Order: sequence, then structure tokens, then C-alpha cells
Amino acid sequence: MVLLLSTIDQPLEWHLHQVGDRASRIAVQMMTDLSLSGLSEQTVEYICQPTTHPRFQWQNIAANALQKNIQKHPETPALVFNIAGTGSGKTRMNLRAACTLRPDDPRLAIALNLRSLTLQTGHALKTSMNLSEDEIAVIIGDTVTQTLFDQSKEKIEFVDEDENHPEPIFDAWGEDCDLPEWLHPLFTVEKNGHKVLDQKETTILASPLLVSTIDYLIAAGEPHRQGHHVKALLRVMSSDLILDEVDGYEPKALIAVLRLVQLAAMYGRNVICSSATLSLTVAKTIHRAFESGMQMRAALYGTEKKSIIAIIDNELKPQVWLERSNQKSEFNTNYQKHLDNLQVHLLSKPTHRLAQLLSLPETTVLSWKQSVLEGVKQLHQEYAWNFKKTEKKISLGLIRVANIKHAIRLAQFLSDHLPEAKIACYHANDWLISRFYKEQRLDQLLTRHKDGKKRKTGNEQIEQDDEIIDLIQKSNSLNIPFIVIATPVEEVGRDHDFDWAIIDASSVQSIV
Repeated sequence: MVLLLSTIDQPLEWHLHQVGDRASRIAVQMMTDLSLSGLSEQTVEYICQPTTHPRFQWQNIAANALQKNIQKHPETPALVFNIAGTGSGKTRMNLRAACTLRPDDPRLAIALNLRSLTLQTGHALKTSMNLSEDEIAVIIGDTVTQTLFDQSKEKIEFVDEDENHPEPIFDAWGEDCDLPEWLHPLFTVEKNGHKVLDQKETTILASPLLVSTIDYLIAAGEPHRQGHHVKALLRVMSSDLILDEVDGYEPKALIAVLRLVQLAAMYGRNVICSSATLSLTVAKTIHRAFESGMQMRAALYGTEKKSIIAIIDNELKPQVWLERSNQKSEFNTNYQKHLDNLQVHLLSKPTHRLAQLLSLPETTVLSWKQSVLEGVKQLHQEYAWNFKKTEKKISLGLIRVANIKHAIRLAQFLSDHLPEAKIACYHANDWLISRFYKEQRLDQLLTRHKDGKKRKTGNEQIEQDDEIIDLIQKSNSLNIPFIVIATPVEEVGRDHDFDWAIIDASSVQSIV
């Protein structure tokens, strides 16, 4: 990061002195003079506007609770746990919470653990949150995925690579963004014999909203290696952090995420963690990392350690409180109490998704396959619906399998025993172009939101799909199940609405 003009025959003592002086100035500037732009006032107002939809009223209640507390304790870093249920609008609430906690020029970094989900989220935010071209940047680690995604959106984007150190290959949506002049050496590249600013990389730091895979930001928290990932470090220093599906990481990966939480807290940033299945074990570990960062910050500035802690969801009244260094933390008790109250509340509500256990006569793979086959027949019979008022009935079902090998073999088994069924096998090791096509088709067919007008049943896009119509017309069967056999790649970030599901569960999270 230290750049000096070339001087011939530099004395070592003079050189070290110049390097030290320049490094100290930059260290101070990093903490005091980033001066990076945030989301516009119009965008913040759009994100924070109260919702009128009854289903999302919980967002208004949660936002009001956060606003009251940040007004009582301004400039106090906050840790928010958003454990609202699937389909309740967590993504929008995460943004609204961030803008509520820091309404003046908020800067946000959304970290996700799937590349395809990163692209999906970036595109959805850009189109649904009233973001202008210069307010969002998206980073992924796979240029083929980016190319395929861009082609599906009828866009042509350019992908560049950082030659200074290994960072993810990225694409940045947006116009040219300005950086403080003292940061220009970090983003200068040689082009046609001239040194110019790399606007793609500049956009990643300067854009008010960054959507990226978690690995880009994690580099900023890698012990003793932050100097090799200064751009990521600067992003963390200047942005509030949103971690989506934070309990979806393996233990070793979670440790790296915790270092990122600790780093964000040390720089006084707000951290928002969201997941419908966030257990006490993971939540208290995140809380401990956040508090560790706050202790570092208090020691650095010689101030009292205090932070706002919040637990919000779509069922119960939000819990928001202030934690101070001279008080014993009540987080574990409050979080467990909230989960207990949530469980009692959910038990009192009507059950919309009925579950049952498939019988397994023998503990063999063949017996397991045969049980799944019987389950498919039974569930199709119960939940099939008439296609376009014809005699032919279809249903769209999901079979979740724990690993790829068994998913492929089960797909072959069902194809042999259900010749009338249309079966797709969806897993992470599929050919990238094949997986991408499957994801696009599943997104098109299984986003089945009703609006009471053009989409009265939610099945309209299925009944109007040329490929589906062709398959049904060519089938001689009156019952045609459409089955997706998927590994856990289907679990995270997809908004697919199936008629039924058979789950070979690895955990409670895979069921949810």
C-alpha cells in the first residue's frame, strides 16, 4: 500500500523513515478520511417507507423499535438478528434495518455464500429497491456464471482482473465513482503506456451498496494478511455488514465469518445477521465475536463499550436493548426466551404444511428408493391439479437428497419406475451451463406468487409455458408428476414453491 517516488541510491535509513511516515499518514487517513458516498436520500426514503401489506406489517414494527433505540443512543453500533420466517421479506427488512440504524449516507455490504445467489440478489435489489446505476456493485468469483447470467438479462458486461493480488474476478454494475485522491495509487493500472484509474475496481469500494460472495470480504479479516487485501479491508471499514443465511456455513468457514464480524464491530459498523433457522449456539457465537470487536474498539478509543442488540422476526414483538461494559450480558437468556416464545406462538397457529414419515421396511438403499417411489405416488395423488381445465393432472415436487451420488442414482431409479414423470436432477457438480439453465427454468416456473389479478392461482406461468404445454400434449398419461431431485444447493436463497416435497433430512435447517 505504500508507494514512493523512485529515487536512485536511497540510503536505507532515509527509505525506512519515508516508508514509516507514509504508512502512518495512510493509517490515520483510513480511520478518519475515507469520505465515501452512501445511498442517496431518495433511495433511503424508498427503502424505509412503511409497507401497507398486512403480511409485512412486522417490518414496520421492527423498524420503529430500532429507530427509537438508535435515537436514544446515536452512533452506537448495533447487532441485529433477523430470524423471520421464509418468505416474510427478510432481504428487504435487512436493508431497511441498516438504513434505519444509519439514515445519513448509509453504506452497506451484503455477503452471501453462493455465487448464483449473489447475482440473483444483486439483480433483484437493483430492480426492486429503486437503486441508481452508481449505487450498487456486485462481486462474484466465477466469470462463466457472470457471462451466463448477463446473457440471460440481455446485458453485455466486461470482466476484469486485479493483477496486484488474488481477489475474486468480479463485475461491477454502475457508473464511474469517485474516491479520495490519496486512495488513487491503489486503483491505478497501466493502460496503453499510461497510468489510469481502474473504474471497475474503484466502483467496488466507492459504490454505496456492495453485494458479494463472502470470500471477498473474509479476506479482510484474515489474521496478519489484511495488508494483502486492503481493498476488502477498506470496504469493511466503511460499510455496515449484512450476512444472509449466516448459519449455512461449515464450522471452519464460520470461524472466518466470525473474524469478519469482529472486525466490523471494531470499526464501529452495524452487523445484521439473518436466517429463519438461526440457533442459539450460532447466535451466541456471533454475539461473542461482535462483543470482542467492541472491546477492541473501546480500548482503541478509550471509551465505554456499549452496543445495541436486537432480535426481530415476523411473529413476535421485537426485542431491542443496550449492552454496556459494566453490565452482565443478557443475550443468551433473551435469545433463548425469544425462541421459546416463538415456538409457543407457532404451535397456536394453523398448520399449513403437513408432515409425515415414510416407512422404511429395511435399512438398505433399495428399500429407501422404493419408499421414495411410493411417497411420490402418494403425494402426487393428493396434490396434483388439473392442467388448464383438462383431464390431465400435474404436480411439481421436490426430493431433497443429502449427497450428489445418491441424487443421481435416485433420479435413474425413478425414471425407470415412473416413465410418465418428468425428472430433473439439480446438484452442484452439474455442468455449469446445465445447472445455470436448470436454475433459470426453476425460477421461471416455481415463482408462484398470487396477486389476485393476473395471477389468481400462481400457476399461470406454468400453464402458459411452451415447453410444459408441449410435454403434456405429447404425454399419453393422465398423471404427469414434474420432479426435481436436488442436493442442499436447492435450500439456500431460492424462492421455489413446490406442490409437495420428500426430504432426506441432514438437519432441521434442510427441512425448513
